[in-house]
Amino acid sequence: AGIMLIVIAVMTGLLVLAYKYECKRLIHGWLFLSSLMLLFLFSYLYLSEVLKAYNLPMDYITLGIIIWNFGMMGMFSIYWKAPLMLQQAYLIFISALMALIFIKYLPNWTTWVVLAVISLWDLFAVLAPFGPLRILVET
Repeated sequence: AGIMLIVIAVMTGLLVLAYKYECKRLIHGWLFLSSLMLLFLFSYLYLSEVLKAYNLPMDYITLGIIIWNFGMMGMFSIYWKAPLMLQQAYLIFISALMALIFIKYLPNWTTWVVLAVISLWDLFAVLAPFGPLRILVET
């Protein structure tokens, strides 16, 4: 949990610096690549676990086409034009995927500690006078 807090703090600091020095292409690329990884890689990992759990056969070509269509639709709906409900559904799905990854690959107590640490970091980052997210909001 401590390592995750350090990574989140460093990444937030880098985001604030990129915004301060008007590196908007860097910020857009960062957000785009993280969404791309979440929609494609984590969707593949979760779907393959579901297929294994229910003992359903699927070839890699079909799986690739399904993941490609799902991921590209998500990228279009998040970063381009799509109905608001579809965009919100993809954003909720990304959040749920992150939660599922935490639940699957981290021990139970670590998930709760990470949740508490991230909550405390958010409070600090937004409410502290020198918090990085407060700096972003006031800029």
